[in-house]
Amino acid sequence: MQGRKSQNQFWWFWCDKTGYQEKVKQVVTISNKGDFSINNELRKAIKTSKFEVRIKKDCSQILLLPDGKEITDVGNRNRMKNYAALEKLMSRKIKLPAYYVGNWSDENGCWIGELVLSNPNRTGKKVIKWTDYLKRKEYNRRYFEENRIELCTKLLYTYSRDSIKRIMNSSSVDIAEMCKMYDYKIYFEDNFLGVCRYYYVKRNSYQYQECYDACMAAYLYSMYHCAISTKKDKEGYIMAYTRKLMKIYAIAALTISNESRNICKYNGFRRISADSYEV
Repeated sequence: MQGRKSQNQFWWFWCDKTGYQEKVKQVVTISNKGDFSINNELRKAIKTSKFEVRIKKDCSQILLLPDGKEITDVGNRNRMKNYAALEKLMSRKIKLPAYYVGNWSDENGCWIGELVLSNPNRTGKKVIKWTDYLKRKEYNRRYFEENRIELCTKLLYTYSRDSIKRIMNSSSVDIAEMCKMYDYKIYFEDNFLGVCRYYYVKRNSYQYQECYDACMAAYLYSMYHCAISTKKDKEGYIMAYTRKLMKIYAIAALTISNESRNICKYNGFRRISADSYEV
């Protein structure tokens, strides 16, 4: 009872749980300067500083072979230069530094690691495999291609209006003062014209008016959003955020406005211009 009582009398103290962390994972790191390094846990598992490095063609996996032919040495510091590995990763446009996590395989007699997006030994970071990331990216691309008309319509006519109403109900925003400080014609009209030039939208076309309405909606939403923002560099943030939003809204407007292309795409038709045929 005495020991139990002595423990309970310190219940209001904060407990340091650093000693209860998960086991350190074995990691290979390749930096953007060509530094190839292994951590101490991997060194203990492989039991040598000399091994052959092999990388899969898609860079999703790496092998460390102690009994390989082309032996390299990381030395006592567990680090060396490997520009060949760096070149392969850059050719695949993989974000650097690259991290490989794995374990020693007794069956194959080598260390096998898989590419992940972040260092797993850093607290608060979720480990995501590169292959899972590519699958998710491909799924998002296909989902957008199949539902892009609906998604763009929601962005232009539902999301921005609902967000503005929510901001107006939750806080008293002086939007007129914001519009005077960041006038559309002075700061953002050139950006709108640049978007039209980039996507070959002519001034007398139907798409031009659609883009103009979408960019004005983006400008208005940005003013409401930035009015309640607590960013330190507020002026720079407003300029960058509004210009980026105008481009996104313009792309959404162009996606919706070309109705003939959308009808043909979703019904398997081919677009034919009547002017190219003689009647």
